[in-house]
Amino acid sequence: MKNLKKYIVKSNEKIKFVSEKILLNNSRTVFVEQKHKIIGVVTEGDILRALVRDDSLFLHAEDIMNKSFKFLETKDKNSSKKIFKKFKITAIPILDEKMKIKDIIELWDVV
Repeated sequence: MKNLKKYIVKSNEKIKFVSEKILLNNSRTVFVEQKHKIIGVVTEGDILRALVRDDSLFLHAEDIMNKSFKFLETKDKNSSKKIFKKFKITAIPILDEKMKIKDIIELWDVV
């Protein structure tokens, strides 16, 4: 099981902190948590788009996150391979029925 803390940011975290977490986990992605539930995802691309758009250093994770994200309920290698290939993402959270994070599968875990 991975150290989940390096993949999770709170919804009210500023972009600078979100960027630092992304650099720390090498996955180019963090998952946004609010009240112990995953509510979105922020990628390096989301941050770059925000920087180009406006004065984004004052934005929070919830301002730039993607609320429509891929996840699995169980750690399934075959399902995760299909998701990685189809959606060109680098990390998939494993969530329970209450959207609480249990684990994370990264692309290099299944390649």
